[in-house]
Amino acid sequence: MSSASIEMKRAPAPSGMIAIGGKYVDWFDSDVGFRAVPKPQPKAEVSANELAEKTLGMLAETGTAFHDRIAGRLPTGHRMHKAILAELLRNIPYLGTCRIGRVPLRQDGDRISVAEFYVTNFDAKISTQTRHFYNSPKQMLENSSMFFGVGIFADKYGRRLGFDERFGDAGVYFQTKNEVEALYLMASISSGKSIGQLKMLDRNNFNSAKP
Repeated sequence: MSSASIEMKRAPAPSGMIAIGGKYVDWFDSDVGFRAVPKPQPKAEVSANELAEKTLGMLAETGTAFHDRIAGRLPTGHRMHKAILAELLRNIPYLGTCRIGRVPLRQDGDRISVAEFYVTNFDAKISTQTRHFYNSPKQMLENSSMFFGVGIFADKYGRRLGFDERFGDAGVYFQTKNEVEALYLMASISSGKSIGQLKMLDRNNFNSAKP
């Protein structure tokens, strides 16, 4: 968890999980598609430490690229903070998560309610009932990737105190393998705007750009 303090402003909390259906508009999907995080290929001559270092590097690069892609497209007044943090799964040097960004939502006494967004290089059901997000290593799909958002409580320095289970599915705002869906969900939580409002902004911007 980053040691940087969190800038706190009062804002309404997200209503919970958000479902998106139908065709997405061109706000996000007009760019080159996001590439899944590659999994380093274990080799006999590569130590576990070397493999872990490579995995962390690739995760951090992917998280940074994804944040930079969404940051320039967020509506004015958004509350997304860049908060890159690559971490490996316990005892697995080639699988991990990278935090993309975080959104301070509101003060709760000495705690701050925060939404955090992640990209992974594995696929598994995310749960706040376990310490490491995922539910079971046996149910992981390694040659895959996904995005998810969770609610946490943090102290004023940004250190995680526990999960905020009041919103979404016991604190899990969303989980998806669809890049465009993830971008819209992050944009909605970061800006407080609904998916419909974001689509309308996109249509207006797209139409105004036409000759």
